Amino acid sequence: MIIAIGYLHSKGIVHRDLKLENILVDQTGYLKIIDYGLAKILDEDQLSYSFAGTPEYLAPETVDRSGHDKMVDWWAVGVLIYEMLIGVTPFFNRNRAILLEKIQNSRVVFPNRKKYKIEFTDEVMDLVLKLLDKNRATRIGAKDDAKEILAHPVFKDIDVEALTKLEAEPPFIPNFGFKELSDLSGFFNVQDDEQAMKDTYIPRANRKQVKEHQDEFKVFDKKIRKPAKD
Repeated sequence: MIIAIGYLHSKGIVHRDLKLENILVDQTGYLKIIDYGLAKILDEDQLSYSFAGTPEYLAPETVDRSGHDKMVDWWAVGVLIYEMLIGVTPFFNRNRAILLEKIQNSRVVFPNRKKYKIEFTDEVMDLVLKLLDKNRATRIGAKDDAKEILAHPVFKDIDVEALTKLEAEPPFIPNFGFKELSDLSGFFNVQDDEQAMKDTYIPRANRKQVKEHQDEFKVFDKKIRKPAKD
């Protein structure tokens, strides 16, 4: 994730919506970052003042609209690491107002490792706390972006060059359940369910418009059903 985000930042792109749902594992076991709907191109010293992102992953500077830059992505990485370790985001609350208040004012608390039988090192705690620094100017990554973060002791055993070249052996390779990557039929219901069709409600005002443009999808349908050559 850090290598990929560092690359985006080198191109002036801030993702602004990093969360577990937007981190996928491909067929080789490598990660892919998706959903650039909230991404923004910012110059080196430019700030954005828009309120963009998923509440649980928002950085304090986004919440208070004091101006944010690429550092919001490193805050989100801190939230992600904490969530993957503990199972919940560090400032979780179902009430949005309380959640945003906690992001701005509450400190990060790690649960008791022995009591809850959760394994994480002091080094990981240190990295998360530095990523979740409420001051973006002192947050890890502010000086040298991804290089600064990858220099943290947590990654001392990681061959960053091999990982960047996709030469590192993935710890997990997903089994998609089909032989060809182009065969995605296992993920879709290809049978028409008559009852489901009846239960699908389309407002009368929209039916005429749908019918008028129905033929435009024929080409799209042929492209989808045509098997890929490679």
